[in-house]
Amino acid sequence: MTYVIGRGGKILSRADWTDPPTIEWTVQYIQSSRAHRQEGFHMAPFYAEIVGYRWNSPAKVMEGLRRAGPKAVEDYERAMEHRRKQGSIPGRIKIDD
Repeated sequence: MTYVIGRGGKILSRADWTDPPTIEWTVQYIQSSRAHRQEGFHMAPFYAEIVGYRWNSPAKVMEGLRRAGPKAVEDYERAMEHRRKQGSIPGRIKIDD
C-alpha cells in the first residue's frame, strides 16, 4: 500500500501498489490544486478512484520467486491456478485491452 498524507494528517491518496509514476502524478496534482487555491480559485475536494496500470514482467516475477525458494514458486502457482478457476470476480470491472 502507498499513502500520500497531507500536512494535517488527512489521507489524500491511497493505492494498493507502489507505482512511482502514479505517485509522482498524484503529488503534482495535489501541488497544482494547492497552487490554484492560493491564486484564489475555489477548490472543493471530491473522492475519486482510478484503475492504474504498471509495467509487469512475468519472467522477472518468476525470477524473484525462484530466488525466494521453491515454496514461493509453489505458493504462486497454486494462487494463479485458483484465480484461473475462480473466473470473474463479482464487483470487479472488466476492461478489455
